[in-house]
Amino acid sequence: MIPLPTLGASIPRTHGALAAGFGRWILTIAGWRIEGAFPDVPKMMLIVVPHTSNWDFFVGLMAKFALRLECRFMAKDSLFWWPLGAFLRQMGGIAIDRTAADGVVMGSVRAYRDSSA
Repeated sequence: MIPLPTLGASIPRTHGALAAGFGRWILTIAGWRIEGAFPDVPKMMLIVVPHTSNWDFFVGLMAKFALRLECRFMAKDSLFWWPLGAFLRQMGGIAIDRTAADGVVMGSVRAYRDSSA
């Protein structure tokens, strides 16, 4: 299994040992590892770009499980169709309307401000 960074007490956590073990196992067999450190703060924004493939979401989800992170992510609203939308929201997904008059930036600011995690 991959060694994981130690997370501070201020970082919101979720998921149980089963999800964490599953995430670590998948990352291990896929050849991924998590390196570096997280700031010990209760709320922060992490921007992950550029997207190299549709597998980026899956790898990120496994890292979220492995670290037991309580986190949210933003994705275009067209991905939130049933039943995928229910799963994405359960995992922390926030639908962003990229055609809205105020644009993605203001929608992202609003979603971050309104988020508890």
